[in-house]
Amino acid sequence: MISTEIQAINIGTTQASALYIGTTQIWSGSTPTPPLPDNMERQEFIPADIYDEYIEAGMSLSPINVTLGNIRVRSNDQDSYIDDYMFYGTNNTSISYWLGIETTSRNWYVYSIELEFDGGTEDWVGGDINSRYSFDQLGTYTISNGKLTWNWDSSNPVRVVDFFNVADQDEYGEVSLEITKITVVAAQQTVTSLNAPTITGEAHADYSEFEITSGNSGLGTTIYYLDNWSDPFHSTWHEYTNKVTIYWSSGGNTIEAKETYTEYPFDEIESAHTTYTIPAYVPPPTPASSGEYVFNCSDDTPIADRQQYTVTRGNVSMTVSDGLIYLDQHYRIYAAQTITFSAGGSTMSHIEFDFISGYANNSSTVLSADSGTCANNYATDLTGEWNGSATSVTITTSKQIRVPEFRVTVD
Repeated sequence: MISTEIQAINIGTTQASALYIGTTQIWSGSTPTPPLPDNMERQEFIPADIYDEYIEAGMSLSPINVTLGNIRVRSNDQDSYIDDYMFYGTNNTSISYWLGIETTSRNWYVYSIELEFDGGTEDWVGGDINSRYSFDQLGTYTISNGKLTWNWDSSNPVRVVDFFNVADQDEYGEVSLEITKITVVAAQQTVTSLNAPTITGEAHADYSEFEITSGNSGLGTTIYYLDNWSDPFHSTWHEYTNKVTIYWSSGGNTIEAKETYTEYPFDEIESAHTTYTIPAYVPPPTPASSGEYVFNCSDDTPIADRQQYTVTRGNVSMTVSDGLIYLDQHYRIYAAQTITFSAGGSTMSHIEFDFISGYANNSSTVLSADSGTCANNYATDLTGEWNGSATSVTITTSKQIRVPEFRVTVD
C-alpha cells in the first residue's frame, strides 16, 4: 500500500491540507478538495441528473459508468426538485434494487465508492451480506456521518462493483434506502509491464566494473542488483545509481538486476530479471616485432570441416570467419567471409598472398578491407595484396578464394 502525505496546498489565498492513506483521502482542511493524481478520476452522480420517477437507467462520465436498477428517484416537493436515489421495494430478499458501478476501459479500476445517505438511513446497510462485488473483491467499508465508503487494496482493484439493498423493511413494510450522492474514484493503470534492464561489464588486471542500463528509459524506474562478491547468498538487493567498481577482481563475478516502477495508487510492478557474469580479464597481446610473418598452410594442422579458425605466427594472428585448411595445399576462405589479421598492437603496412588458379577469377572486387586498400592481381601474377597502416585489419572476400601462403609485413 502506498502512502502519500500532502501537508499544504495553496488554492488562491486559501491554504488547505489533506492526508492520503493508501487510496483513501481523509480531508480535514479547507475546501475545495485538492486534485487527484493525473491517472485518477473522481466523479460525482446526483439525483438531479435523472428526471423519471421510476428508472432503470445508466449514467456515464467516462471512464466510469453508474447503472441504477428498479430505483425510484424521489422528490420531496412534487417533482420540482429531485433529491434522492431511492432503493425501493417490499421484499427484503429481492435483488431487484441495485447499484452497479463499472469502468469503461480495461485499464481503469474502481478504488473507492462513497454513498451519501439522506436522513441517517445508513444504518440499514452493513455486513458482507449487504453487498456483492465481482471478482469476489469485498474490499473494506466504513459507515459514518451519513456516508458509506468502500475501498479496495491497490493489489486487488476491481472493474465492476454491484451493490444490492437488502435492508430490513421499514414501518410501511417497504425496503428503501435513500441516497443523495454517489462519488466514485477510479484509477488508470498506464504501465502494466516493464522491460528487463541490460548489464555490461569489463574486467581489468586488478579490478572489474559493470553498468546497468534501464530497459524503460524516461519512465522513472528504480534499478536494483544482487551480487556474489559481497553477498554470496544473493539475498540483499542494492539500489543501482552509477557504474559499480569491484576492486581486486579480474572478472567472473555474477550480477542479477531488475527494474521496478510504482504508479499511484497501484502496487509495484517488477521486470524480468537479468543475469550477467563479468568476463575474465584477458591481457593485451604482446606487440609483434618488425619483419615479415609467413603463413604457409603446410605449417598448420589441416581442418577438414568448414568453420571459423585462427592460426598464429609469433604475435601475429590470422582468423578466418568460415573456411578450412585443405591438407598441405591451401587456406580455403568461402565467399562473403572475412580474414582478420592482428599484430598485437604493432602496425602492419602490407599483406601479400597467392591465389590458386581457377579461384578469385579476374574480378577486381574480390577483396575489400575495413581500412587501407586492396588489390587483386589475379590476372597478372595470381596474387592479391593489402596496403595500409593498422594494428588490425579485416579483409572481406566476395568470392571463394584458395591461398597457399600469406605474407604479413610489420613495421
